[in-house]
Amino acid sequence: MTPRRVLQKTLSELYYQFRYRSSISRRARPVEQSQWKSKLELESQQRRKLTRLLIHCYDNVPYYANQFRRQGIERDVISKGGLGMAEIPILDKATIRSAGRGVLARNIPATYARSSSTSGSTGECLFFWLDASPPRALSGTLTTQRFIRWCGVEPFDRQATLWGARFDAPRTGRVRDRIRGFVYPFLFLSSYELSRSAMVEYANRIRQFRPVLLTSYPTPLERFAEFCREENLSFDGLKAIVCSAETLHPAQRQTIEGSFGVPVFNSYGSREFSDIAQECAAHNGLHVCIDRLFLEVLRDDGRPCVPGEVGELVITDLDNYVMPFIRYRTGDLGSLSPLPCPCGRGLPLLESIEGRVFDLIDLPSGGTISGTFWTLLTRHASRDIVKFQVVQERVNEICLDLVVKGGSLRSEEEALLRARIAEKAPGLRVLIKYATDIPVTAAGKHRFVINKLRCAKTFSDRTNEGRVCSTRWR
Repeated sequence: MTPRRVLQKTLSELYYQFRYRSSISRRARPVEQSQWKSKLELESQQRRKLTRLLIHCYDNVPYYANQFRRQGIERDVISKGGLGMAEIPILDKATIRSAGRGVLARNIPATYARSSSTSGSTGECLFFWLDASPPRALSGTLTTQRFIRWCGVEPFDRQATLWGARFDAPRTGRVRDRIRGFVYPFLFLSSYELSRSAMVEYANRIRQFRPVLLTSYPTPLERFAEFCREENLSFDGLKAIVCSAETLHPAQRQTIEGSFGVPVFNSYGSREFSDIAQECAAHNGLHVCIDRLFLEVLRDDGRPCVPGEVGELVITDLDNYVMPFIRYRTGDLGSLSPLPCPCGRGLPLLESIEGRVFDLIDLPSGGTISGTFWTLLTRHASRDIVKFQVVQERVNEICLDLVVKGGSLRSEEEALLRARIAEKAPGLRVLIKYATDIPVTAAGKHRFVINKLRCAKTFSDRTNEGRVCSTRWR
């Protein structure tokens, strides 16, 4: 171990001892060991943690206490593990706003609460609290570090990120931040600016910084990868790439891996839960961290999906006692794998992440089309399509916005595009518009599909637009 690495580990330990009164190295050991337990052992551990959380909610969280008593659920039933998940109401953003401070635990001091927020893919902002009490505060950090090690990288190695949300960039200038920058060397590059001149600058900065790990959204990274391939650029020392925050499509993975010559690891997380699932080196699906989360895949009617069936991901955070997220609707679509991973980890696999509930296009017949259809369609229709976005405001009509090299498609290409859509969605009217660019969201992501019918339906359910989060929450 080099002197620098020894100093990094020492400073890291001192930092977490000071901030959380907890040893990160001691806490990391059981987390690293947990992944190799059998699935049955992990599920048993998960159930015990869930029972403790539900008892806490019954005793200390007014919203859940009222829900349980209204349904006649006794504390004894919960403590004996007799409460089924289906008996607990689904939680969503509108419910959290309506409940106000009722979703906050009365027995935890405000000093152990850390405020955060998310806009989500639809721009529906939510302010919430995360548990900053030791040792629960380290739960997400240790999961992230475990994921990093799956990529063949150590947390102290140099990392770069091409990201959109500027609040994710670390602050600099304070002594604490400079120390953190030494312990965890980090380069932030904004995905908002991807002009040719900006990408030249980014390539130079990456070469100087020499990161071991690069993290980004798939869309801006694919564009940067194409630029690097055209310019014949490579980055010495780079070992792995993590793609997160958007659906990673196979063609994007192929482009990124082909350009940079390192493996891409698909990852899934959120502001509410931090890292949720990620691929290991087997790339056989995304391992779900059931040692700190309870994940369900549900049909529209609330019934569980069978393995391989796509449904909405509903998540319970087993380590957030300040503001418990129990059966929280993520709005994301995915499916569970029926098979274990050949790597030997007991953590179950998400077979796929299919995008957002709002990424589904509704058909006049009553069916839906997922976002994957549109990415494959545009790639096969013409190589000149640079960007696309599908927008639905009426059930029988979509607008397909295209950014095309040369300005527009040839007539035969446009005819092929329309014919393939008609095969998949008879009766759906298609308006094709050509644009010079398609703007990203406020967080810097590119949304391929926007279903305004579904967004409007969700937003109409709001009952309380006031912030749950405030400087004094009790």
